[in-house]
Amino acid sequence: MLQDACACLGPHDPHTLAIRSSQASFAARSGRTQEALAGFAQLAAARTRVLGPDHPHVIHTRLQWAQTLMAAGDLVQAQRVLARILSAGC
Repeated sequence: MLQDACACLGPHDPHTLAIRSSQASFAARSGRTQEALAGFAQLAAARTRVLGPDHPHVIHTRLQWAQTLMAAGDLVQAQRVLARILSAGC
């Protein structure tokens, strides 16, 4: 589905980004932590470029990324991600 969305809509279309978000969420829920972390990191960067740092979808992606980092035991990086949310003015 992601390949089709990229081909038809482009890699930075909000609908394509929503599919990437679902994939990262499913990876996190199924215990594929490294895949989820990479997905959330890439998605946060892409959504920030497309939507801006204070858009609700960007904030939600960063929160999901931080939750996954905490679940993986990386509290220092989770704190950094959460601090970015606060520094964006949200």
